[in-house]
Amino acid sequence: MATNRLKNKKKSQPLIIAIAGAKGGVGKSMACSNIAIQFAQGGLKTTLLDLDLGAANQHTLLGISRSSKGWTQFLSDPSMDLSSFEVETKQKHLGLLAACGYRPDIAEISHDVQSSLMTQIRNLNSDIVLMDLGAGSHKSTLDFFTAADIKTLVTTTESTSLLNNFEFLKNVLYQSFCRAAHSYPKILDLIYQYKANPTLRLNQLIDKVESVDPFFAQMLTNICASLDVNVIFNQVRKVNEVHMAVRLKKIVQKQLSLDLSYPGFIFFSEEVVASMQKQLPISYISPRSIITQIFKRITQLLLKKSLYKETSKQAISWEQIQQDFHKNRVERKKAHHLL
Repeated sequence: MATNRLKNKKKSQPLIIAIAGAKGGVGKSMACSNIAIQFAQGGLKTTLLDLDLGAANQHTLLGISRSSKGWTQFLSDPSMDLSSFEVETKQKHLGLLAACGYRPDIAEISHDVQSSLMTQIRNLNSDIVLMDLGAGSHKSTLDFFTAADIKTLVTTTESTSLLNNFEFLKNVLYQSFCRAAHSYPKILDLIYQYKANPTLRLNQLIDKVESVDPFFAQMLTNICASLDVNVIFNQVRKVNEVHMAVRLKKIVQKQLSLDLSYPGFIFFSEEVVASMQKQLPISYISPRSIITQIFKRITQLLLKKSLYKETSKQAISWEQIQQDFHKNRVERKKAHHLL
C-alpha cells in the first residue's frame, strides 16, 4: 500500500498537500479535515495547517474550542518555532496548527514571512502536512498552492464555480510565469498583456514569447506540463453532473494546456451536514459511510501521485462514480426512514 511505502521511506521532509478553493462555500475545509483524518487513520503523522486567514474554522470542524494558542502569533515573530503551536486532536496521529482569532490584516502575508513559514512547514516532524488555503486567488494563496508537492482544488459543479476554477488556474499560471520571467522585462510585458487580455490564449502567448526568446517559450511550456492539479468535486447531487467535470477538463486543456486529475467526487449527504453540526468530520464519526470511503480512496490516490509518477493522471472510472452515487442514495434513504 502507498501508506506503508511512505512510512517506510527515509524521513526527509513531509509531503505537503495544498487544498484550495477558487470560491467560498464549496466545502474546501470540510474536505481538508476529512482527508487529514484519513491520512492519520492510515498511521501517518499528519499536521493540518489552517491557512484560511481571516476565516479559519478547522478548529471548529475538529471539535476544538477556540484558544489563544494559534500559529498566527508566528507572523509577529517569524523566529518562533512553528511546531510549538500544534495542538492534539481527537484523532490519533493528527495535529492541528490553528489560526485563532480574526485579524483582517493577516489575509496577505509578506514575502519574507511567507518564505520563513514555508521553511518551517518543510521542517515539521510529520509525514503529511495539509494546508487549508483561503478561498480565491490572493497572491499568498497562489504562492502556497504552487509551493506544495500536491496541489488540489475543491469545487462544486455549479457553472460559477467552474468559471472561478478556470480563473484560479489561469492566475496560478500567470504568477508562475511572472516569477520565472522577473529578470526579463520584454517577456514580462508579454505576460502582462496575456493577463490583461481575456481573449488571448496561452498558445498565442507562447508564440509571441518564442518570437522574442525560443528558450523562454520552452520554459513556459515546461511550466504548464509540470503543473499537476487535482480537482475534487463536492456536493454532487446528480450523477450526470459529472459531465460538468469533463467540460472543465476539456476547456482547461484547450485554453491553458493543463491536464487536470480527478481523484474523487463527493456526493451530497445530509450525514456530512450533520457531522459538521456535531463538529467532527464524517470520517471520524461514520467510518463505514460511502462518503468516508470516497475520502479514503482520495487519500490513497494522492499518495500514489507522490510515490508512483506513472499514476499521476489516474482517474476514477465512470463505473466507480455510478456505484458511489447509488450507494450514497441508498444510505440517504435509510437515514431518512430512521428520522
